[in-house]
Amino acid sequence: MENKLKDYNSILPFLPLILESTTLIWPPQVIEALKSLSRGPNHSKVDSGEILFLAITDLRDSLHLSKEKLSVSAADGYSLFFDELMSHVESEKWFREVVPALASLLLRLPDLLEDHYRCTNEVVGRVETGLRLLGSQEAGIVLLSQGEDENKIEIVECYGKLSKCQPWTILQWGDAVLFGNHF
Repeated sequence: MENKLKDYNSILPFLPLILESTTLIWPPQVIEALKSLSRGPNHSKVDSGEILFLAITDLRDSLHLSKEKLSVSAADGYSLFFDELMSHVESEKWFREVVPALASLLLRLPDLLEDHYRCTNEVVGRVETGLRLLGSQEAGIVLLSQGEDENKIEIVECYGKLSKCQPWTILQWGDAVLFGNHF
């Protein structure tokens, strides 16, 4: 639990979530806005670039993300892209499918982070693997996974800096590879 709080505290300044006890949550007004968006344009009324810009602005205001307002030209850009440059059919599909899917994913973000911390700490044992930001020169590890293309290795998670000066070890179990310098 202590490592989980340490991990949360390292990433919280970069997430618009609230740490309540030991659980990350969205503010209530954001939950309502995301639920509305996740139900689609018939419910949220977000069916154009102009209205999407207003919805994003409302979310930013609810999260107190920045004291600075988005540029007026950003609103023009959303309108231009979704209402003029994109075909009507594609734009309608985007607002009907993509916006609700993104909103649903954002609603799940706190739970996904919880699952991440629970699962990564179970898999690796005593090596701390929760998502966190490390300080300068702080030791860390990188988890790699080989995708369908056997010639391609993807960085699944990265903790710390890779440096030619540090000794690194590679451990493999199943499809996962642990690459690091402190085991």
